[in-house]
Amino acid sequence: LANNPAASSWLDCSEFGLLTFSPGNLGESSCWMLPFVGQQAQLIPGRQLPHRTCFGSHPCASSCNMDGAPDFTTQQHITKDGTGYDAELVALLYGLAGQNVSFSSVSYFTTSLSQLALLGVYPEDAALQHHGVQFVLPAEAQSISNGTGRVLTVEMMVEGLLWTLREQPLAEDEVYSLETYHMEHLDAGVVADFVVDQKGATYKDANCQAYARHLLTRVLSHGTRSGQAVELFVASQAPLSRRALVLLAGVSTALLGAALAQLLLLARFVKHCRAAQDTGRIRGGVAGLVGDAEAVDQWAAKVGGRWAPTALRAVVAWLCPVFLWYLAGRWVVGKLRGEKVAPALEQPLLK
Repeated sequence: LANNPAASSWLDCSEFGLLTFSPGNLGESSCWMLPFVGQQAQLIPGRQLPHRTCFGSHPCASSCNMDGAPDFTTQQHITKDGTGYDAELVALLYGLAGQNVSFSSVSYFTTSLSQLALLGVYPEDAALQHHGVQFVLPAEAQSISNGTGRVLTVEMMVEGLLWTLREQPLAEDEVYSLETYHMEHLDAGVVADFVVDQKGATYKDANCQAYARHLLTRVLSHGTRSGQAVELFVASQAPLSRRALVLLAGVSTALLGAALAQLLLLARFVKHCRAAQDTGRIRGGVAGLVGDAEAVDQWAAKVGGRWAPTALRAVVAWLCPVFLWYLAGRWVVGKLRGEKVAPALEQPLLK
């Protein structure tokens, strides 16, 4: 509520503020992030959108449910030494083992890498996904720690071991795949023994996939499975979303424009070299390019005003690194000679 005090109350006719009238899924996918119109300092009071996402990825899914209400019962812990061992987790698990607590199910889950999800890419290759293991207590059991959570998730991160206590198991919209094994008996001490064995092991020794796979193998070999079949869920998310296709089209267009600019520069240089008579061909080609640049610079200043040449120089320097190095070299030479360099807005593109 700190960033959105209007979310404390709302009208039935505009439950989600202005986003109540947004078409399709635009409000949930990105429009909720817009200030005033969306749910940041919104003008019309409205509660948080359910299932809202940040470009397709759920924001703060581990600590906030999708109805917008903070889940204060969720606790996250990560080791400070960057290893796969956490003394607090081990003590907690051994405490559960001392009470004869048994997990009712264990799940191996994968999620899309946040960096790729931000680009709209959801690869099917397991090597390009994040891996973890989830342990669930039976419904009749008490919470794992001081009234907090009956679900434990364990994940190996670059920063170290991340373990989370939560009230509800991971939902299908929070994972890419979920492989659940129902257990008749799984002693919490088995998990604790595995974590103890990881003392000193870093992400380089066992990445998230290796850590999760070894942990799953350990608990399945020491636990007793029930007669229920393994439940398998795999998201139907396309590997490339529309956002990824738009970004790919933009990058392709930019690269094509840069390539065409290079070819145009080469073609003009060859033309000026052939037209050179009194001077050498190379010198004549360079002089011709300088003339072209000065003509374009003057045209831009005439059409677009005093800022147009500067913007044009930036575009040309990005599309054609030769101009960038030329401008940088001219500035350095001028400094070394002690010449006064005119402001960028007052000097032509090439001189």
